[in-house]
Amino acid sequence: MTNSKGYADAVMGLQWGDEGKAKIVDLISDKFNYDYTIRVQGGANAGHTVVHREKKFIFHLIPSSILNKNSISIIGNGVVFDPKIFFEELGALKSFDKNVDKRIFISDKATLILPIHKKIDITRDEILKIGTTKRGIGPAYECKVARVAIKLFDLITGDWVRKLKLLLQYYGINDEDVFKENFKFIDQYVEKLLPFIEDSERLVFSVLKEGKSILCEGAQGAALDIDFGTYPFVTSSNTIISSVFSGGGIPIRSLRNVFGIFKIYTTRVGNGPFPTELNGELAEKIRISGAEFGSTTGRPRRIGWLDLPMIKYYSTLTGTTHLIITKADIFKGFESFKVCVGYQNNTTLQIIDDYPPASIHLHTPILQDFKGFEDFDSKEFLDFIKFIEDYTCLPVYIVSTGAERDQFILLNK
Repeated sequence: MTNSKGYADAVMGLQWGDEGKAKIVDLISDKFNYDYTIRVQGGANAGHTVVHREKKFIFHLIPSSILNKNSISIIGNGVVFDPKIFFEELGALKSFDKNVDKRIFISDKATLILPIHKKIDITRDEILKIGTTKRGIGPAYECKVARVAIKLFDLITGDWVRKLKLLLQYYGINDEDVFKENFKFIDQYVEKLLPFIEDSERLVFSVLKEGKSILCEGAQGAALDIDFGTYPFVTSSNTIISSVFSGGGIPIRSLRNVFGIFKIYTTRVGNGPFPTELNGELAEKIRISGAEFGSTTGRPRRIGWLDLPMIKYYSTLTGTTHLIITKADIFKGFESFKVCVGYQNNTTLQIIDDYPPASIHLHTPILQDFKGFEDFDSKEFLDFIKFIEDYTCLPVYIVSTGAERDQFILLNK
């Protein structure tokens, strides 16, 4: 039995990532004074953008709450960790807070990303055409599952040299130059990383026992989940609520609220089915207005209408208790816009209001028109919010109306 007095809340994306989770993590971490924030999965393939006092910060590994100087950040065991990216981000944050390195820990069970992982990622994506970020994420998770990965605790024990040889043997590589390249990469970071490495789940247990609060930050979005996403065009980790427990060490009974986040429209990066996708001038207008370019790759994001069956499906899978809508300001002033409210099977012509990720490419979206809005307190906008709440059977808690932390509307207190 757990003797936990504290609690954990989670932020989950309900689309294909890029929902604006970073802004919301920064916002609610500050507004609700979470003591800790833990990043639970993913790696440097996720770019989380926070605008603070008109300055833009892009985080790939460090939790987005790091700008809250009263909060401590943890990179969880479910993360595949790139030390080069980590120290680049840490260095950029020094101008904001010279003591930032005192407020961040890394799980000793996080998996190390190596140069060999990135090379394999590039080679494989040329064949599979998934559209990965080529940051070595998939191969690093593969090594983790194959039990040949180098964990951060190996840097403490000194066992990483033996494990590096084993990892290269797993890939059938017997090249001395490849070994030297990866050895040199790890060796340069060992001493620098040691002060940050922590037994993260025991830290979580003690924090909760003390009655403190933890905010869990997911990366990517639920529609990219390795099991429940549009496979094979998915990421290499679980992006639904299970990652909070397996990737953050959060006891299941300590979870309180789950904030499910989605944009007022839909975007996708890379290949894969996208039934509500738009092309032409309207897509370009939304892309430019919403700054829809990958913060990790710079690639233009694909644009489409909001997909409510998707939101309902993934809010159920993630255990969402509160909905948060982002980028609402992008549609301000539109004469009208559309929303997907169901699907028709292209063969049977059956109409469904569900979202079947494995066969979504075999369906045509059913779109409903909505009147545009000039203000966020207008009847048109509030009617739209009510429609979403009725459709999903969930309350819309926050609407983000701009990039800055203070640009939001709190609807359900």
